Amino acid sequence: LEGVLDAYLKQDEPNWAQFLKMGKIHGTLFQAATVAYESFRGRYADELKWDLSQFQQKVAKGTFPLHPLTTALLCNLQLRNDEGDARTLLGFISQEMKDKAEELALADDLPNWILPTRLVDYFERRLDREKYAAYENARNTAGSDAPSEEQNILKALFLQEARKLTLRASDQIGWLAQAAGLSQKATEAALRNLKSKRSLYRDAREQYNFWPGTTNPLLLEQLVMEKLDKSPIDWSASPNPLHQYFARDNQLKGLSLSVDWGHSEDWTVAEHIVTKSDFSTATLRALLPWYQISGKMQEAPRGALLWLVAKDEEELAWYREHAASILDDAFPEPHTPPIVAVLPNHPHGELFDNYVRREALGRLTNDERERVGREFFQTEVNTTTSTVNGQFNELRGDRANWAGLPRSPALLTTTAHYRATLAATPQHTLKNVLNALYGVAYPFHPPSFYTTYPASRKNKLRDATRKVALTLFNPTHRLTDAVRGDSMATDLCDKFLVKEWQLLTAGPTYSVRSEPAMRNTLEAWNYLNECFSAEAGEVNIARALEPLFNAPYGYDYNTLALLFSAWFGYHSQELQIIRKGSIVPARSLEDGTVYGMGGKDFYQNLYNQHFALRRREAEAVKAEARALLDKVQGVRKLTPQQAQGWLEKLDRLCNDSALSAELSSQIQEAHKTLENELHLATEYNRQAREIQQRTEQAKTIDILLEQLKRLDTLPRVGRVEVETVTLAALRERIQERVTTVTHARVEELQQLSDLAHLQLNESELDKLSSLLRSAERSDLDTVIEQGRAQLRVNAERLRQLQAEQGVRFQLDRMDPHARLEQLHRYESELAALTGLSPEVTALRDAKDKAIQASISQAEEKARALVAKAQSISTQAEIDSWLKEANRSLNEYKGTEWYDTLEQAITQVTRYNSYLGELNRLKNQPFSTPEQAKALMQQIQEGYQAAGFEEGSPPHHAYEQARQDVQRRYADQEKKAQEQLQRIGAQIANANDHELGRYKHQLESPPGFLPETSRSDWLALRRQVQARLDANLVAQIEGLFQQITDHKEREACLKRLQALQENTPNR
Repeated sequence: LEGVLDAYLKQDEPNWAQFLKMGKIHGTLFQAATVAYESFRGRYADELKWDLSQFQQKVAKGTFPLHPLTTALLCNLQLRNDEGDARTLLGFISQEMKDKAEELALADDLPNWILPTRLVDYFERRLDREKYAAYENARNTAGSDAPSEEQNILKALFLQEARKLTLRASDQIGWLAQAAGLSQKATEAALRNLKSKRSLYRDAREQYNFWPGTTNPLLLEQLVMEKLDKSPIDWSASPNPLHQYFARDNQLKGLSLSVDWGHSEDWTVAEHIVTKSDFSTATLRALLPWYQISGKMQEAPRGALLWLVAKDEEELAWYREHAASILDDAFPEPHTPPIVAVLPNHPHGELFDNYVRREALGRLTNDERERVGREFFQTEVNTTTSTVNGQFNELRGDRANWAGLPRSPALLTTTAHYRATLAATPQHTLKNVLNALYGVAYPFHPPSFYTTYPASRKNKLRDATRKVALTLFNPTHRLTDAVRGDSMATDLCDKFLVKEWQLLTAGPTYSVRSEPAMRNTLEAWNYLNECFSAEAGEVNIARALEPLFNAPYGYDYNTLALLFSAWFGYHSQELQIIRKGSIVPARSLEDGTVYGMGGKDFYQNLYNQHFALRRREAEAVKAEARALLDKVQGVRKLTPQQAQGWLEKLDRLCNDSALSAELSSQIQEAHKTLENELHLATEYNRQAREIQQRTEQAKTIDILLEQLKRLDTLPRVGRVEVETVTLAALRERIQERVTTVTHARVEELQQLSDLAHLQLNESELDKLSSLLRSAERSDLDTVIEQGRAQLRVNAERLRQLQAEQGVRFQLDRMDPHARLEQLHRYESELAALTGLSPEVTALRDAKDKAIQASISQAEEKARALVAKAQSISTQAEIDSWLKEANRSLNEYKGTEWYDTLEQAITQVTRYNSYLGELNRLKNQPFSTPEQAKALMQQIQEGYQAAGFEEGSPPHHAYEQARQDVQRRYADQEKKAQEQLQRIGAQIANANDHELGRYKHQLESPPGFLPETSRSDWLALRRQVQARLDANLVAQIEGLFQQITDHKEREACLKRLQALQENTPNR
């Protein structure tokens, strides 16, 4: 085909040579030819074996003004010819050459080519229907007002996809530029604009593509706007939506800093994205709270890094003016965790816009995603997400090394306490700045400690810490024994508590020093001394420890547990442990359940169990001990609660080192005596409650009598009062229960449902009587005797019931739903049953009532059927009655109603047959009066033969049928008369030419025309004939007058006369 086009468009050599010399024509032709040749290398290099120079000669030159790509596409496209008019390649060339006929070969110093995009205008969807749909979709999305450059790029891309050309991303833009007749720069700009309009997208290979024709980018934009209009982004939320988005996406991991006294994870600086709307004192305080001990430990970041984002220049200026002062207002305290705010160097409006779009996309329902095209939707989500993430990385300055990136000091600010340190920090990287601020914020941080184990997780260090802390808490325990065989616990003591903290003396004794030699440790130690001073009174432990977690100390769960346990153990003789207002022994706090599994458990348990400390002087302890001893020895009666409280106080004082040996011995003896008395009271309470419970639950006399015996074994109590019922009250209650259970048991035994149990029940009553006598309860003998008497009465009643068992069986088998004949038999049997017990008599009467009701119902039903047989008239009523009567007939077999019903069925069946024949006759058609009369005769004879009575339904049916036939006969007569009148009216208005037709219609009268009207019919026929004759005479006269020859006239008259003579009179 290229050869055909070359011959058709053959160039004039001199003109072509002159053309090549103009401007940049030669280079432009070469570039265009190269793109076309490489795009279709498979055809030209592999199939036709052309090199580039041959292609230039045959195509670039030979087919000019066709662009080389236009020629290549023409020769390689498969066109569809099912789109109406058949457009051909030569038709395209002829049309384009005609349009170019008056134009110069050069336009704007470039060849005036017929560009490939003209193929789209001419062939449209004949190039590829499916791809054309995608092209149209992209064109609609771009808008009708899209610049011509963008429209031509869309056509060029359609040609690429229609021809299924596979191009590298770097080659595609050049190909599209050639096909659209644009420069590389203009092509790139048009592609960017089309991509932003969602007309195109770039795939993973960076290739530009159409969306499928089924996608709907315009609908997507509409839905996005609807979502935002319906539910705008709430920028007043805290944290703000931008922060929430990146936090959800795990992009705000914070800045991990290395310290010598803990794991870097525990000392990570928290990151926050802050907008102008939430850059306030209250919000900032919420971002950087303090550690607080509660039922659920409130942990807090050790520092904070704020990324301030501005929507526009106005917000940018606002940050620069107000950021520092707002930070100062939020954190006026001298010791606060360090906070650094990074000011934006330019607005990030696009970040806000793209985030809002990403959120709106996420709100689309599955149905809406299908409507816009799921692939398109997902690509849009991925693109927007990637854009938002990229803009966030731009905000940080770098995706990976943002913490080590040098920054302008003017873009960093902090609170007033740390501003000088910030200014003095060399190389203003965020890592350097925050490390420097940590040193200022936490001057009293723990000395060196393990840095490989996070304090917030379960690990070997937490277990070792728990073991060492529990041992330090109790000075009577040997730390050497506790850590033996545990290398981590031993290292913890040797490397840190002894060497770095200087809190313990060296092993093997590991004694707690009177005060630590290390300054940082000493600061925290002194804080505990001040907090828990004798003057402070009762101090909540959890609340007192909270400041040590925060600046300027910065202890963690492990380091603080070690410090506090060592301090408590050293001062244990001076400390009282108080729980919910009451003094408790040291073991209450030492208990492993308080320390839990280590870590935060210890602090949460301190809070939940309300532990407090109070520090005391030695003389005050002795005075308290003597006063308590006097109370215990002088009291005569006290409650178990009072006894327990005093015991706990005595127990606390037993081993108090502040007491003398004599006083301590007296305290121990008083403790032993009171403890024994409390034990007796407690044991009495336990046994009494058990006896009381068994008494209330007992169902038999023997169990109750057993409880009476147990009363004699109850402990005898001393000064401690019992909490349960007294012995006398308990005895009285058991006797009451004996009476109640006896009545219930006698009531149970006197009931008798089977005579076989009579002897057993009598024996049980005898046993019961014997047990009561042994318990000296003869007052219940009367109850036993009454039970025996009632038992005998019930036995007699059972004997009579057994004798009437046959009658009961007879009554049970009587079925009220039986046939009428059987119901009458039951009626007779019931009448014969007399002399029965009241119970059986009631059964007989109830059965008789049911039988009588069934008899009445059956007879009423039969009576209604017979009565209805006399009045039914329609076929539906007959069918329904016969169905019901035949179904019910067997129910009355053996009774007088059977014959009555059978006769009624015969009568209705006969009527049914007659009615069927009558319906057949009355609907039979007739076409003559004779047939109608014969039909009437048949109906009458059939009725007479059937012999039905006058006034019966068959008689009414007969009369109705006869009237129906008569009415049909009358209708036929009426139609015949109407026909006579209609023809008469028509003849009166008819012209002479129509009379012949009416003469034919009047040949014979209608069969149903009454005799009285037949003369009218004949008169009308004679009238028509007379008019016809008159017309003939007139015609004959006219014809006769046309004869001019006299002789011929005479001859004619003679012939007419002869005809007249030979024609008989009519």
